Amino acid sequence: MHSNRTCLTPRDVKLIVRYLDGVDDVVSARLANGFNPHEDHLTSLLCEMLDDNLTSLSALPFPLSKLREELALDAKGLRVSLSIEVKKYPPHIERRLTSSDIGIIVNYRDNITYNRSFEKGALFQAKKLYRSSPDQLYSLHDKFKEFDADQLLRFLKLQTDDEMREMHHHKSDLHSSLCHYLLYCPRIDGYDEQAREEVHHFIIPSSDIFDFAEGWHRYELANDPARHVPGLLASGLDWLSSDYLERNQDGHVTVKPRKDKPTARQAFQQFWEDVYPFSWFLVYKMLMGDGGTSDSHSLSIVRGNEKEQNVDNPVLPKYIMTLRVEAGTARG
Repeated sequence: MHSNRTCLTPRDVKLIVRYLDGVDDVVSARLANGFNPHEDHLTSLLCEMLDDNLTSLSALPFPLSKLREELALDAKGLRVSLSIEVKKYPPHIERRLTSSDIGIIVNYRDNITYNRSFEKGALFQAKKLYRSSPDQLYSLHDKFKEFDADQLLRFLKLQTDDEMREMHHHKSDLHSSLCHYLLYCPRIDGYDEQAREEVHHFIIPSSDIFDFAEGWHRYELANDPARHVPGLLASGLDWLSSDYLERNQDGHVTVKPRKDKPTARQAFQQFWEDVYPFSWFLVYKMLMGDGGTSDSHSLSIVRGNEKEQNVDNPVLPKYIMTLRVEAGTARG
C-alpha cells in the first residue's frame, strides 16, 4: 500500500481520530429512535462541526480546542485546522447538478521536510440508513433507500477517468480513490440486540492488522470491549459496483436490472476492506495512506470548479471541507 511520509506519530493520529469519532457520535445520535432527519440536515450538521468557526457551538466529548492542546504537547509543532465552504453554482449548472454532497481536501504541509508536503481530495455522496418501521430499533436488514445505481455509474466513470490520469502521470498503477459514499448509520444503541452483537463482530479487525500506526490502533480497537462503533462510514465503490453494475460484451458498463437497495449488513460485511469508519478514512487513508487523489483535474472538481465538468450532467459538491495539518514553524 502506498503511504504518505508524514511526521505524525501513532499518538497524533489517534488524537485526530478521537476528535472525529466525537463528531461521528453527535451526528449519528440524530438517527436515534423518534427522529428522522433528512440527509441534507445530517450533512449540514457534520459540516458545522468540521469548521473552526462553528465547532465550538457543539458540545463535543473531545473538542477541537482540546485536540490542539494535546498536539501542542509534542515539540515538533503539529497544528490542525478545519474549514467549510458552501458552494453556489451558476443557475445553468445548478439545474442539472448531480451533487456529491461533500468534497474533502486534505492538505499536509511539512515546514521542515518540505518535499513531503502534499494535497489530496475525495468526493462523498451521503446516503442515510432508513428504519423498516419508525417505532422499532434499527436492524441490519434496514436499507439505504435513496441509493441510486445510475448515480453510482456516474461516480464510477468519474473515478475511472481519474485513475487513468493518475496512471499516465505517475507512469505506474498508483491506486486512486476519488469517489466514495458517506453512509449515515445510527449509534450502536440504536440497533436491536441481535444487530448490536453482529456489528461488534463485523468491526473487529482481521488478524492482518500490524501496519505501524494504523495496525497499532486496530490492535487496541480489537482488544477493547468498550470500542467505539462508528455511525459514519466511508464506503468505496467496488462492492456496490459488483452488485449493481455489469460490463456488457461491447465493454460498456451498465446498471443491472435489479430494484433492491443495499442493506446495513452488506455495508458492515465490507468493513476494513471497502468500508471504513469515516474518521479512520480521513486519517489513515487520506492523510497517511492511499485514499483520495492528487490529480490536479480531480482536485479541481473536488473544489467545485464547474468548468472541469460536463455541464449536461455535472457531479459537484455542495460543501467543501479542508483539513489542514501543518508540521513545524514556517521558514522564511
